[in-house]
Amino acid sequence: MAFELWPAAAAGAIGGTTMMIARLALRAAGLPLRMDVTRIWGTLVGVQGQAQRPVGVVVHIFVSIAVALIYAAAFDAVGASSALALWGLAASLVHWVIAGVMMTILPVAHPEIAGEREAAGMFVKNFGGPDVVGFLVGHIAYGITVAVVYAWLATGVEAAF
Repeated sequence: MAFELWPAAAAGAIGGTTMMIARLALRAAGLPLRMDVTRIWGTLVGVQGQAQRPVGVVVHIFVSIAVALIYAAAFDAVGASSALALWGLAASLVHWVIAGVMMTILPVAHPEIAGEREAAGMFVKNFGGPDVVGFLVGHIAYGITVAVVYAWLATGVEAAF
């Protein structure tokens, strides 16, 4: 299987949307999640007020596309052409570890957190158990979705499962 840009980009957009939906589903199920991903992305790029969340959604989708390009390149590099859902799960765990560690440096880059809000900490542990679970579930949902959609759209993939 060779890397394909547009299937990877589409998979990233759908995966990013799935990640946000997974967090909304966890909230609807009663988990008291404190982390607001879209607000973080919106304020990270300097947007204030009511535009924070809509801009954050757009930024989240663009970042999700960029990360999916890395996933697809990794699938190509390891020669994954079948069982991409499992490869997506594995990639999501690597992604989760990197993102979890990145949360420790977020306050340095994030203007709002630095002055007003508690830092999330590694793997968002400062926000409590529900957010730690939500952070993991969101990344797993993203990784599997990216892999399955990429397998569906790309050529040369034998099967997603």
